[in-house]
Amino acid sequence: MAPVLSIPENVQKLWDTWSIRVFIIISFSVQALLLLLATFRQRIRSWWRKLFIWVLYLFADWVAVSTIGFIVQHKSSTMDGPPSDILAFWAPFLLLHLGGPDSITSYSLEDNKLWQRYLLKLVLQLGFTVYAILTSLSRHELWLATLVLFAGVVKYVERNVALRYASLDHFGEKWEATNATDGIPIPVQFKGVKNNGGILQTAVLLLGSLKSVIIGPAPKEKEQKEITSIFNRGRSRCDAAVALQIIEIELSLLYELLHTKLPVITSAIGFIFRIGSVSCILVALLSFSLVKKHYQLGLVDVLLTYGLLIGTLALDFLSIILFIKCSDWFAATRLQDQYDLPNAFINRRRWCKKVSQLNFLTYHVKDCPGWLKKLDEHCMWSLLEYINIHFRCSYDQNFQDPLWRFIWIELLEKCKETKYRKEQGTWLSKNEFKALLERASEGKSAEKLMDQFIYKFESFSRTLLVWHIGTELCFQDDNDQCRHESEGTDDRSICKLLSDYMFYLAVGVQPSMMATVLDDWKKEFEEICEQTRRLVPWSFFADEKTARKKILCRFKKGKVGNCPLSVAVDLACWLKKEKQEGGYDYSWKLMSTVWVHLMFYAAVTCSSYVHAQQPSQGGELLTFVWLSLNHLGLGRKYKMLKEELEHPLIPPPAPKPPPPPPPPPQPPPPWPYVDEEEHTYRGRLRLEIHMGSL
Repeated sequence: MAPVLSIPENVQKLWDTWSIRVFIIISFSVQALLLLLATFRQRIRSWWRKLFIWVLYLFADWVAVSTIGFIVQHKSSTMDGPPSDILAFWAPFLLLHLGGPDSITSYSLEDNKLWQRYLLKLVLQLGFTVYAILTSLSRHELWLATLVLFAGVVKYVERNVALRYASLDHFGEKWEATNATDGIPIPVQFKGVKNNGGILQTAVLLLGSLKSVIIGPAPKEKEQKEITSIFNRGRSRCDAAVALQIIEIELSLLYELLHTKLPVITSAIGFIFRIGSVSCILVALLSFSLVKKHYQLGLVDVLLTYGLLIGTLALDFLSIILFIKCSDWFAATRLQDQYDLPNAFINRRRWCKKVSQLNFLTYHVKDCPGWLKKLDEHCMWSLLEYINIHFRCSYDQNFQDPLWRFIWIELLEKCKETKYRKEQGTWLSKNEFKALLERASEGKSAEKLMDQFIYKFESFSRTLLVWHIGTELCFQDDNDQCRHESEGTDDRSICKLLSDYMFYLAVGVQPSMMATVLDDWKKEFEEICEQTRRLVPWSFFADEKTARKKILCRFKKGKVGNCPLSVAVDLACWLKKEKQEGGYDYSWKLMSTVWVHLMFYAAVTCSSYVHAQQPSQGGELLTFVWLSLNHLGLGRKYKMLKEELEHPLIPPPAPKPPPPPPPPPQPPPPWPYVDEEEHTYRGRLRLEIHMGSL
């Protein structure tokens, strides 16, 4: 028989004496960290910070459940450690910790689906806690632990109710029952966006339409017109900065609805129970200071108990301070019609305000050698590919107001054009897109651009790849003539930023956001990567300029079929020629117009469930575009490329012919009028009577 590894007696004694105390301190510390760090989830993009919060979120439940198990085990054994009566008093605090802080109830939307599992966990842990209390405390000590137990049950039920209402299965039920604004005063007559209070008020009003966009049904035509009129009411168009603030607050409200306890504790019944639970902890603190001598505790246990009681009250007080300072939902519940909000509250950062960037040439020159790439695919689960994209190739660009202003102006123009083209078969037909590009190029023809570089391809994946590589080649070629690149205010910088952003989303960093439009992306991308490797072999000293020169030199000598790389070079050469003929700004304005509409198409075809995940991950520009399109009534109508790519030669369906007019009424016949049917019936009746008489 193999020898059993034995634990030294002094180590075992140390564990029995201090393990429960240490675990309780760790559990409380994790709750405090989660309360503070979870408020920054909307604003962080860093992977290691998100990983740290995720580990804390999982560890908080594990350590609380484990400590309750240690307490029950300690009661049924003869281990050294704290007295059993004080352990029974500590057990309800762990149930309170399982309820979690108010600032985070779930880490992702998938966690909200597990509300039934948390309900079962509540029943089990409540049973263990009650068992520890009943078997350890005398009657005169029982009421003190019952106070903390009530507070713990309230906290846990708050979390479970918040999870249930945040799950998409019951998300609509809550909204339909409360009209999306439970406890939020909304004036009967909406006066528009006139001040900071109006901005918050508008975001709250639009929250109901956001629910419709996520889980359906779609807003009715009358409701959609009212929503659109908020942003685009004739000549009084909403300013781009104001529209951005409204959408930021709207997504922030969605985050608080899906991932915090705020909708529960700001309701009337939730507020009453929260006051009751805090009062119970306060009474327990005062009572313990009077009866602690009956427990016969050591100094460490007394200090630890005071720390739990005072720390619980401090966390509740800190939670209120954070909500007053940072919560849009809390501000909305206290907002009155005439009340204005300070600029610091409206202008605070609600998302990361970063636009991730990745371009094809950088990806190629920093890619792994062929043999290492094959090893990575077969043995390392593409870990090197992930590291290469995240840490070597991609970077974050600051989100700037000129970029959003350009996007918003394009959105309003599309909204105006759609108003007069409802009879078209598609929202944006080929002719309309051609007119749009000619407007961007100040009246110059865009026929060749349309036929050879947009509607020629059979897939959105190839269109995206060709335009990204063509844009990158143009940018590298134009690098010496760059003007105000650092400011990011011209069409050149906007075009480059949108091109790299769309490639970043498509390459696999955010695959779920582009999955619906990039069905054949892997095939197209591998094909173009293989062509590039043959032209520009891997080298440790390679850079983007060298790769660009080799690609241009190879394809300028002669075309190689209809491969995407060849078409991208043709596009770059054509745009360079147009830039020389039409001026510096002409080609970049044309390209930025194409890119913003490619982004529009990708935004509305992405799943609404994926967009709903983004506020908890730091936010995404594509989600802001998606929500703007839906508020302007363009979300379900925007079909820029898919219909044209699949059926490029099919014209819009002809309108149905009007129904034929009804026949004119016939004049009554002249008198005497004889009904033929009745005349025949009467003649037959007389004949039957006559035959009967015979």
